[in-house]
Amino acid sequence: MEGTKKRREFIKDRIYEDVRHDIITFRYQPGEKLSEYSLAEKFGVSRSPIRSVLQKLESESLVVIDPQRGTFVTKLDYDYIRDIIYLRWCVESTLMCQIAEQQPKALLLELRECLEQQKSLLLGKDIDPEEFTALDNAFHQAIYTGNHRENLWDVIQEVNTSYLRFRMLDLVQGNSHRQIYQDHCKLVQYMEKNDTKNLRVLLHQHLNGNLQTNEGIKREYKEYFTA
Repeated sequence: MEGTKKRREFIKDRIYEDVRHDIITFRYQPGEKLSEYSLAEKFGVSRSPIRSVLQKLESESLVVIDPQRGTFVTKLDYDYIRDIIYLRWCVESTLMCQIAEQQPKALLLELRECLEQQKSLLLGKDIDPEEFTALDNAFHQAIYTGNHRENLWDVIQEVNTSYLRFRMLDLVQGNSHRQIYQDHCKLVQYMEKNDTKNLRVLLHQHLNGNLQTNEGIKREYKEYFTA
């Protein structure tokens, strides 16, 4: 009995991860309707676990469930995304300045290792945006964990999905992989030199991405965004 329950939970978790992944990477596009029946058929399960998965995704603001119309992938709210960027800049600029002042050798070495992993990926013929996003997140997560702020990273991740989706769109359409890597390199250099002024300026630019490009993406994919 216990084994059956664990297996059901495992299957439900896998379905959640797969559907969430497909939303984050735009395989399911903003505004697209998700059918409980189609998802149940795809994963070979009843509609009950699918319903639980969709409710969990709704709690993360990745879908909206309308009892009358159905379940839809949420559109991107540009103003909300800008607020998340501002929040991250406030927090991460403070943490990076602490690193610059304290010069923790182990953490700076870890950040350098993150850069090497990003560089290796960029040397490949085809850059996997999902793999690069994971390395990008690992770099920023190290800033939090290295300052013993793991809980703060977890809190930000709970509201970070809209920004993560927007960043993915920027990576795929704006081809910004190398610019992100170059920014990371300069950020580490500024931390090592205790240049907090340039560090804060660059981090603001980095988290916002190329604003001109981002505005262009917003116009090109206006159907992905709320009015």
